[in-house]
Amino acid sequence: MKHQKGISFIQILFLACILIFAGTIGFSLVPPYLEHLTIKKSLQDLAKQPDIKTQSTGKIRDLLLRRFQVNNIKNVKATDLDIDKRDGKMYLSMDYEVRVHVMFNVDAVVKFDEVVLVE
Repeated sequence: MKHQKGISFIQILFLACILIFAGTIGFSLVPPYLEHLTIKKSLQDLAKQPDIKTQSTGKIRDLLLRRFQVNNIKNVKATDLDIDKRDGKMYLSMDYEVRVHVMFNVDAVVKFDEVVLVE
């Protein structure tokens, strides 16, 4: 008698469960990472403005808040922006975390820390 080759129905169900679980986690974590890319781009664009070093902290936060409103950023606020001036250079940094519901009572926490040098 020849040996049968291939996978059984149980193995197909097991593989499907693993793929569904991985897909659920992936679809839950993609939006925070895409939002982080937008935040990073907003910080980089803000740092490239020619007169940003002469602006007050409130004005810089207001400019960032406007960028967040245009790009529909909801997980961070302009108050999360830290402005550091040291060694004659200015650094814009954001350190924040996003909590995402994955499934049932399982949440994922994604932490981001972005620092941009003002040129």
